[in-house]
Amino acid sequence: MKLQALAIEAQAKGAYRVLANTQPLRTDEAVQDFSVRNLGFQVRYRYEVAPMSDLYIVYARGGYQETDRSDPVGRLLGDALRLREDEQLLVKFSYRFTL
Repeated sequence: MKLQALAIEAQAKGAYRVLANTQPLRTDEAVQDFSVRNLGFQVRYRYEVAPMSDLYIVYARGGYQETDRSDPVGRLLGDALRLREDEQLLVKFSYRFTL
């Protein structure tokens, strides 16, 4: 089992533009606060049917959400655990044939 939750709270303190020579240049452009939530959750199961022959079952769930406001990190983590934008079930059977 693997669980990864990410929460970022960003408050704008200043804006920069990157020049062609990769140097940052401070600007007076208005930049909004933002927050990001991301979730990745997987449960993997592997069963060996025979030598070099396996059955794999994977359940994966996750999501990504970005807002144009700054929320507290604790609230962001709670919201990240409720994300369910992507849900997958994968079944793979690998079998070794001998000739």
